[in-house]
Amino acid sequence: MTCTRITLSSWYKQNGVAHAKPNYKLSYRYSPGEMLHLQQQFCKKLMHYWRRRAVEIVFIDECSCNAWDKPGKMWVKKDEPFHTRLAPTRGKSVQIQGAISNRQPEFMWTAKKKNNARSFKALLVKLTPWLKDPARTVYILDNASWHRNPGIKAYLRGKGISVMYLPSSSSVLNPIEQCWGTFKRQLSRTLATYTHEQLKSINFKRAVHDELTTFAREQDGTRYANNGKRYVKLVLDGQVQ
Repeated sequence: MTCTRITLSSWYKQNGVAHAKPNYKLSYRYSPGEMLHLQQQFCKKLMHYWRRRAVEIVFIDECSCNAWDKPGKMWVKKDEPFHTRLAPTRGKSVQIQGAISNRQPEFMWTAKKKNNARSFKALLVKLTPWLKDPARTVYILDNASWHRNPGIKAYLRGKGISVMYLPSSSSVLNPIEQCWGTFKRQLSRTLATYTHEQLKSINFKRAVHDELTTFAREQDGTRYANNGKRYVKLVLDGQVQ
């Protein structure tokens, strides 16, 4: 018996349904020249803080993962195939919020059902006693709506914490993105060791929590944070990221 992979497109063809793929093109709010100017202004200010050793720079971002996340690139032994098992059900995604510092190796995180102002506030409350000196701390955030929430801004002002918002479409300037990539590859390798029956009964939220606990213990956040200097220097040299 031959199994045929059924896709929506092949179903349309088999059933004589006329269809066409939409023709779209991504557009950005700013031209390449404007983007470079905004990124360079951001990077100049960021490098000003980086040169001041007493200033702690904390990079914060969110990511989500689910049981269908597949590994991108990873190191494997030569001539030994690596088989990835995908869970039979996608399951509910897990929303993770994390932070790394240029002055502390610990990777801080929280896992919630949703990314919103309330869950972000929970992360900030967790971070405050962790900081060396809130009055000499700068948070690097993207432009998510909950990052600009009035209550969040008031909380940060009350603690004396400064904030810098990344230019639009500039996530590469936030080195915590490298953390998320490493974590997702590690999670995928762990899921690949489960049997099909284990994947069917897996508590995915629990699995993510356990993997995050191990990940945070093994990682050096300062290494990721200071790797960001490389991208900052590229932008200052005139390269749009």
